[in-house]
Amino acid sequence: MNIHLKPLQTETRSVLTTEEAAAHLNRRPQTLRKWAMNGEGPIQPIKVGRRLGWPVAGLRKLLGVEPYRQATAAQQKS
Repeated sequence: MNIHLKPLQTETRSVLTTEEAAAHLNRRPQTLRKWAMNGEGPIQPIKVGRRLGWPVAGLRKLLGVEPYRQATAAQQKS
């Protein structure tokens, strides 16, 4: 499956699918599923119905990525 990833800096959703999170972490989706099942790993998912949702904030923190913040008009003038 080919996934089109949006950079974590500009991601507006609060959770990602297992496949998307795995791609950002350069891991296989099954690795993330194991983390969830065993309660181990550097990040834990939340349940969204019967699916796993991987928090974007946690992924950003784990990867050391700051969210993109658009400059205000006052900041752009200076």
